[in-house]
Amino acid sequence: VLSDPQNGKLTSFDASTVTNNLFVTGFSTGVVKLWDVRSVENATTDFTNRQNGEDPIQKEIANFYHSGGDSVEDVKFSYTSPYEVVTVGGAGNIYHWDMEYALSNYDEEDTSNLPQDASEELQSQSLKFVHTGGSRRQTTPKGKKNTVTWHPVIDDYIATVDDDSLLSVYKPFAVETEEDEEE
Repeated sequence: VLSDPQNGKLTSFDASTVTNNLFVTGFSTGVVKLWDVRSVENATTDFTNRQNGEDPIQKEIANFYHSGGDSVEDVKFSYTSPYEVVTVGGAGNIYHWDMEYALSNYDEEDTSNLPQDASEELQSQSLKFVHTGGSRRQTTPKGKKNTVTWHPVIDDYIATVDDDSLLSVYKPFAVETEEDEEE
């Protein structure tokens, strides 16, 4: 799917290096889709539908979204976790996703409930962290595309290159509350 009216243009793609079955796509409208390659491989009707001029049947696992329709400029799976994905928007915001909740509701044999659309529950269970740094400064028209990557060994250590070639590095952390300390 390179482009469609509902999702916009396909802007980014990445496959998990931890599991052989998962990949993620990002679109110009801010939509992020999680896929299982096995369901795409088994969709033989897609080819037939495409030959007949019909839209292919898509079987993504789940749909997520960037706030405000911020375009997805880059997506990356974690090198150490089969569930975690980071995406970067056109505004420079970094979205840190944990797809475990969406995958816990997924049965590769029963795809009748797919895709899991970006409900408030799915979105809130999956969006782990939003880093609102990035390209907020004046940039030149010759800047680089926003990109994001994970550190291959240190969990949750993420780096981005902004439009004006500034490298930003961060590691999200959770602030413990008194309730957490009591447990």
